[in-house]
Amino acid sequence: MFKKLLSICFIFAFALVSKGTHIIGGYLHYEKVGADTYEVSVTVYKDCQSYINGSGGVTTPIEFDNINGQPPMFLGMPDAVLTVYSYVNGSLDSTGYYFTDVVITDVNIEDPDSCRNVPDEVCVQKGVYTITLSLPDHTDDGYYLSYQRCCRNPSSINVDVDPLGTGISIAGFIPKLENVPENSNPNYSSNPPIAFCLFHPVEYDLSAYDDDGDSLAYEFATPLDGANFGSVNGVIPPPYGLISYNSGYSSTYPITSTPPFALDPVTGLLTGTPIQLGAYVVGVKVLEYRNSVLISETIRDLRFYVLDCGEVFAEFETEDHICDGIDTIEFISYSSDVNSYLWDFGDLSTTDDSSSLPHPSYGYANNGQYTVYLTTNEGTTCQDIDTHIVNFRNTIDVEIEQVNMQCLDGNSFNFSVLSYDFPTGTTLDWDFGSDASQHSGSGFNVNGVSYSNHGTYDVTLTATYNFCVATSTIQVGIYPEMFIDIPDILIGCIDEEFTVEPNVITPGYTYSWYLGGIHISDKSTFQMMVDSTTVLDLALTVTDNYGCTRTINKAQWLHIKDQSIAEFTVSDTVVFVGDEIEISNYATKYTSLVYHFGNGDSTLEENPIYAYNEEGIYTISQVVDNGGNCPDYYNKTIEVRYDHYIYYPNVFTPNGDNLNDTFFPVREGVKTYSLEIYDRWGKKVYNGAIQKEFHEWNGIYESGIEGAQEVYNYFCTYVTEKEEVYSLEGVVLLLK
Repeated sequence: MFKKLLSICFIFAFALVSKGTHIIGGYLHYEKVGADTYEVSVTVYKDCQSYINGSGGVTTPIEFDNINGQPPMFLGMPDAVLTVYSYVNGSLDSTGYYFTDVVITDVNIEDPDSCRNVPDEVCVQKGVYTITLSLPDHTDDGYYLSYQRCCRNPSSINVDVDPLGTGISIAGFIPKLENVPENSNPNYSSNPPIAFCLFHPVEYDLSAYDDDGDSLAYEFATPLDGANFGSVNGVIPPPYGLISYNSGYSSTYPITSTPPFALDPVTGLLTGTPIQLGAYVVGVKVLEYRNSVLISETIRDLRFYVLDCGEVFAEFETEDHICDGIDTIEFISYSSDVNSYLWDFGDLSTTDDSSSLPHPSYGYANNGQYTVYLTTNEGTTCQDIDTHIVNFRNTIDVEIEQVNMQCLDGNSFNFSVLSYDFPTGTTLDWDFGSDASQHSGSGFNVNGVSYSNHGTYDVTLTATYNFCVATSTIQVGIYPEMFIDIPDILIGCIDEEFTVEPNVITPGYTYSWYLGGIHISDKSTFQMMVDSTTVLDLALTVTDNYGCTRTINKAQWLHIKDQSIAEFTVSDTVVFVGDEIEISNYATKYTSLVYHFGNGDSTLEENPIYAYNEEGIYTISQVVDNGGNCPDYYNKTIEVRYDHYIYYPNVFTPNGDNLNDTFFPVREGVKTYSLEIYDRWGKKVYNGAIQKEFHEWNGIYESGIEGAQEVYNYFCTYVTEKEEVYSLEGVVLLLK
């Protein structure tokens, strides 16, 4: 197959002479979907915008590779190939596979505002190639997968890229199943960023996820080189070559930045601040560990733009002036790239409340709350507005919302501010008294305050802002606490008697029980039985000696379900070791099902197929339930035998004592067999060449002479009950 692919590659190489380079990154992911079956996907990122080349002409990036056997999407492009390398008995083997599908999408570039100057040439597409492969586990150490392609975009400033000689290898490694029986390498749920803003700190999550739950670590890595222009899909075996960094750059310092870009080895968080415009190639390696042992490494090949985003914004700061006697407020602008200012101080008592200065001052005549607007670059496409609320006053006020009396049992008060007149930043300090579960609190609301004894208590709230103070006080009353509760849910089966009662029964309390909205009992505890399936709500109202009443509601509390019925059939009750038993489920009225095979194995499959690997008598047990704690059981006994065996003794004694007088095999699963015996001179002394159910030799030659005490050769051909034919031979000692 691979030779065929190489010939195709050279044909298309000539068709690419007039087109430019394009590939900017990618990564490989595989997922194990069967015993030796893997679904492999290769994600490739490429430029899609034409640009002016070094000769002044327009260069059009080449397109994605086509899919073999499908109408070509892009004329002149080769078919996409995945190359699989492996070492077998120390020799390198390689095979090429055509990808069977590709999905191509545009990668969006976030544009934070209208004044951000994203260059037109920033255009990126993503192609995801997929294929399903069968890779038997017969290699020395595993499989090396790669998609190799020419050519990389030459515009990156941190690497030395030959537009016709530097390619890309998007690679992955499948460990040998003997070492790692089940594995899918790490994958990504989102596209990487395309561009960063110059001088803007970067925090971007480049982490991967692993379906097997393996531990992942991250580090910078040098991206892999790949095919050059003369071998578009050329086969370059591992270890793959690395691209070269320009002077001043390396895998751990891939972007001109201060502070330098760093990659958290645990979280995969990329941080740093770029300080030079340009395009940068970056490699991120994901290391996959299982039980602290490294089992695979995957490089994600990335290319980032650093752009001059040209952000323009209006921003200013000011301070509230409450209770401090200051008449004039200073406004400080922190706006960026501003050509003009227009301030509106929000004073509705006058029309003379504006300014065009960068840092003006303004004095308010009255206390109040004012909305101040700063408009920069008014009337242009980069106009921006920032607003702030300015509080200017000398008095504050606060009032607590009244609360109702509660019983001590389960009392819990939620205190909140009913009304207030104070600015943002005012501190609110609550005093609940020494008998409260919390003596103090802060903020507009304090919830869950309880008291340990009945009585009347003062609750005081003090509001403070600078030199202004306001207080509010209310009284709360507490009755004795009630301890009462019922179970959250009750599940049972038809005609099963059960008891309904609270968790704690207190003498002197009165109880009123409701089931499905119907009053059913005034006792503290009672029994009941339901004769049909149903789901009902339960409510309990309790009144104590002080008149405190508490109602507890439990929605869908009672679940009465039908009795499950277990039943199944098996394809055979007597099987050989390794033979599959087909189990057909006939259970009814159940929500859960499990089979136990009598050897420690079990399954939740409805109609499983199972094979025993040891002989014996086993009981297959089916257990079904419908969630009502009323399981049902059904059993089948299975006899498991070995397929066949045949054993000849190496000595027999034909002396007439009825012990070991004849020579014949011990066997199981053997339908017929032949037996021919020769003395040491090659003379046939017993002729049992015909297949029969039983042959034996009593030590008498065919001529009627008793055999001598010596070693004889025997030859046997036997047919098993599966109609399989085998031959064996050996020697036996005739001992008198």
